[in-house]
Amino acid sequence: MSPHGTQRSAASPRCGRGPWAWHAWRRTTTFFALGGDSIKGVVVLAALREAGFDLSFQELFAHPTVAEAAALARP
Repeated sequence: MSPHGTQRSAASPRCGRGPWAWHAWRRTTTFFALGGDSIKGVVVLAALREAGFDLSFQELFAHPTVAEAAALARP
């Protein structure tokens, strides 16, 4: 559960408040529109790995929407 009482998806980023909070992500939101950079990419990839998925740094940057990245993420 999030601090706001709503359920959190297993693959949602767990990065606190602001644009990196789980509720800011939508299927068509781009990583770069949220201020994504190499450091935040490491955070996103670590959260995906913690949730049991694998995605490369290159794949995240080449396919920056949640929908595109989800299609490439491997369990």
